[in-house]
Amino acid sequence: MCKVSIILPSLNVSDYIEECIESVINQTLEDLEIICVDAGSSDGTFELINLYAKKDRRIKVLQSPIKSYGFQVNMGIKYASGEYIGIVETDDFINSSMYEVLYELARKNELDCIKCGHYVVKGKKNNYYREQMDCLETCDDAIYEKVIVDDWKTNFKGYVYTWAGIYNINFIKSNNIFHNESPGASYQDNGFWFQIMAKAKRVMFIRDNLYYLRRDNPGSSMFATDKIETIFDEYDFIRGKIIEEYNSNKQEYLYYCFYYRFQAFLMHTRRVGTLMYEQFYNRFRKDLSYAVYNDEIDSKMFTDNQLMYLLAAIKSSYPFNYYKTEYITYYSGIIMRLLRAGQIAIVGNAVSEKYIVKWIQIAGIDCEKYKVINDTKSKNDIEDVECVIMCKKEYEDYARKLVNNQRKTIYEFFE
Repeated sequence: MCKVSIILPSLNVSDYIEECIESVINQTLEDLEIICVDAGSSDGTFELINLYAKKDRRIKVLQSPIKSYGFQVNMGIKYASGEYIGIVETDDFINSSMYEVLYELARKNELDCIKCGHYVVKGKKNNYYREQMDCLETCDDAIYEKVIVDDWKTNFKGYVYTWAGIYNINFIKSNNIFHNESPGASYQDNGFWFQIMAKAKRVMFIRDNLYYLRRDNPGSSMFATDKIETIFDEYDFIRGKIIEEYNSNKQEYLYYCFYYRFQAFLMHTRRVGTLMYEQFYNRFRKDLSYAVYNDEIDSKMFTDNQLMYLLAAIKSSYPFNYYKTEYITYYSGIIMRLLRAGQIAIVGNAVSEKYIVKWIQIAGIDCEKYKVINDTKSKNDIEDVECVIMCKKEYEDYARKLVNNQRKTIYEFFE
């Protein structure tokens, strides 16, 4: 058994593969297994890998029968014989001491996972522009360089990536952690990362920037807007794993799953062109409606602006830009009026009623403040109701009657 098995998934990266492999074979930690998994490259990548394999016996070359980043990495994990595994994407490269630093800390502290910082790089070799990036979303000295023990919520404070780190192979296999084997190279690291952070019992984050992430490869999935909706498929994969395998904290994991689905949506909204925006937005809105109906949103996890965005998206099927603050302000005003109100009447049928009740709960409105009127023909006690929410267009006459006759202050459509 070697100390670290490094998995290099490749597909048509001939411009970058040599720099990548050389940064791996020249590691100060020599007890390595280098597993190259190519998915049918047609630009000379596979031939270059084989040239290196002839020179370095630590390199093992595998061929993936399908073009799937997830399948390639899973294939490498199955083949791996190291105590820990690492992943290097083959248009990137690494610091010469990366695996020695990570392995020594992992072994000393019996870690399931250790993550380091990275640099974003652009330009040519020996003349790179680089930007330093931490591995945590928060600059918290109480977390860096410390062993996080059985605290999955703190684990999730790390950024969503898997390449700048190593993972104990027994931990990976015993917890049935694997990549989604969806086609191509599209966000499969999100699911792998989520499973690790959810299940790891001993984790460490360090400040060292040891990985170099290339951001000017035109063939990168980061620039493939035609596949951008697959980010939602990846979070469907994560949700499926939670439903099937997570017995404890299931509800909280579902909250986190939707939270990161939403963050991914916001991030990629900036990349979607005008022609695809409506399709992208409507797919998210469909996922949002499903999460609302199944109680998978914790409003406390979102900023005020994000919460208003979600509430507005639930209400409106018309795509709008996140930065149109007047739209957010409009819905913010509605929520504020509802928060100040006494009793609220919800007029509608059982299905729409459940949906609106959840909308109210997400908005933070006390569940004891509203009552439901399912039968508009019955004589309901509505003397103490101050606001009327109408769930469907066909209830308009009844809602107007309540407003006019009882002098109620507002009513709102949900279609």
